Amino acid sequence: MNELALGSSSGAMNGSVTERLWRTSVRCGLGVAGLAVLTVVLDRLHFRSAALYLIVVVFVSLTGDFVASAVASIGGVVCLSHFLSPPGSLLGLDQPLNLVALLAFVTTAFVVTSLVSRRRASFQEIKGLRDQLTVVIDTIPALTGVTLPSGSVEVVNRGWLDYTGIRLEDARGSGWTRALHPDDRELFISRGLTARETREPFELELRLRRADGVYRWFLMRVAPLRNEQGEVVRWYGVSIDIEDRKLAEALLAGEKRLLEMMARGDALALILDALCRLVEEQSGNVLCSVLMLDRDGIHLRHGAAPSLPRSYTDAVDGLAIGPGAGSCGTAAYRAERVIVSDIATDPLWADYRELALAHSLRACWSTPMLSSDGRVVGTFAMYYREPRLPLAHEQDIIDRITPMAAVAVERVHAEEALRQAQAELERVTRVTTVGELAASIAHEVNQPLAAIVADASACLQWLATDRPDLDSVREALGAVVKDGERAAEVIGRIRALLSRTAVAREPCDLAGVVHEVLSLVGPELRRQGIALQTVLTPELPPVMGDRIQLQQVLLNLLVNAAEAMRETPPERRRLVVRSSVASRDDEVWAVLAVQDTGVGFNELEESRLFEAFYTTKPNGLGMGLSISRSIVERHEGRLWGTANPDHGATFHVALPGMR
Repeated sequence: MNELALGSSSGAMNGSVTERLWRTSVRCGLGVAGLAVLTVVLDRLHFRSAALYLIVVVFVSLTGDFVASAVASIGGVVCLSHFLSPPGSLLGLDQPLNLVALLAFVTTAFVVTSLVSRRRASFQEIKGLRDQLTVVIDTIPALTGVTLPSGSVEVVNRGWLDYTGIRLEDARGSGWTRALHPDDRELFISRGLTARETREPFELELRLRRADGVYRWFLMRVAPLRNEQGEVVRWYGVSIDIEDRKLAEALLAGEKRLLEMMARGDALALILDALCRLVEEQSGNVLCSVLMLDRDGIHLRHGAAPSLPRSYTDAVDGLAIGPGAGSCGTAAYRAERVIVSDIATDPLWADYRELALAHSLRACWSTPMLSSDGRVVGTFAMYYREPRLPLAHEQDIIDRITPMAAVAVERVHAEEALRQAQAELERVTRVTTVGELAASIAHEVNQPLAAIVADASACLQWLATDRPDLDSVREALGAVVKDGERAAEVIGRIRALLSRTAVAREPCDLAGVVHEVLSLVGPELRRQGIALQTVLTPELPPVMGDRIQLQQVLLNLLVNAAEAMRETPPERRRLVVRSSVASRDDEVWAVLAVQDTGVGFNELEESRLFEAFYTTKPNGLGMGLSISRSIVERHEGRLWGTANPDHGATFHVALPGMR
């Protein structure tokens, strides 16, 4: 039921009652006038006692029905005539004028009795309708009230009085505004003044104080009741509790923010902190906590607890789960919700009771966070500083928030697993690429080893003579050292390229990266008869990145270029490595280009160059370019390929320079 229905039904009822009252009043007025005329006539005929009796008839009709009043009237006339008329006068009817007066008296008595009875019935009906309306208004599941055109409250329903705890006499006038939230009073006054000027209905959302001091959100709708001249004579208002709706809207908005944070890839700590704060804002007097199950599946680690004391969160960090490990440890162990309404007496808190009570924590409800496959990944807990059980809306909050926390934690675990898989795949790709250079690497290592063997043999021969040539021995040993260092350098570069070391972001000199990779792949290029040309600018800015990963990208591009020129005539096999500096978006970029004269690619192949498992090589995996692009993009750069006008293709790597 809204305020329009209330106003219209009240208006209809008031119109019907007013019409009845008007008709009854007219009838009573005519009856009174007739009674006055008759009284004068009777007085002139010396029937004063009859006039007095006529007044008695009126009072009798107020308490009895029409028949009883009529009988009493006739009996009264007969009695009065008997006692007041002379004996044998035949009730005074022997005189024609008295007969007329008696008939007039009886008729008037009947008329007055009828009118008074009808008026009494009208008042009873009005009272019944009023009582019925009062019951209806008081039983409406809303707070209703009626105000005067000035805005002063005239009446409010029982629901309003019970909710606010304000007495009716205190609510009248402007006293009811004490129930308004201080921040909403100015808004209500402004809207009320506007409505009185426009005489139009209005609605607004505001907070009303409950009898226990708690504010809840209400939707207030107010509509005017106008008279026939269009003037506002009353304002009817109804306020509907929308606290649950506001809570749901706030939770929905909060969930949206959390999902956006997840989509952006924000840090897990920030997401969990925002989740806890969202619940604390909506529930009030609650302190939230998120603990994450360690990889060992035994201990709980701190995730977020923005309002809990730091000393408490540090103490429970690393808590071992078990059948009696407080609310959180037990919830993770059982994989089910654990409600502890009073920490001071609950046996689950026996080992941690002193710690909790020392921080004024008296209740804790913990819910396990379950992954998509049903594994426990952590717990979401709500602490209170007084013993209590969760209410229905608090249970709903827990049911909505806990899965989101689980999704956030599971997402991070999945990303970590993906990063590990990517790192392993990149290492396997490096191994595969280096394996293609095995012959050249062996040759590169064998050369210094052969020289070492030759120099060492010469040293032995010189030392075997009677007069050793120590200068020659010294020179040969120096060559052995250099060749050993050369072989060690080759092996060291290969080991670094194939290592499982963690990604290390540091300033990198791209020119140095180019020289290191070319020293590794150069022998293989020469073996295949490929002419290598480098055009490196000295102004190339340093970039922030992982040196090994950048080496892998360049190595993969060079190996692909050599593969593309396998069927190219020897005289046309040429590979150019070029570096340059570019400007984009007010930033300086370092650009590397690897240009070959191989088979190139067509438009259809160009669109699929960087797809995983797409390859044009007979024995290729199709992962090299895909992994290279992912590495470059993790360095906030770009990798793309273009077909050359004549032969072959050029692949470009652009990385933002350090500021």
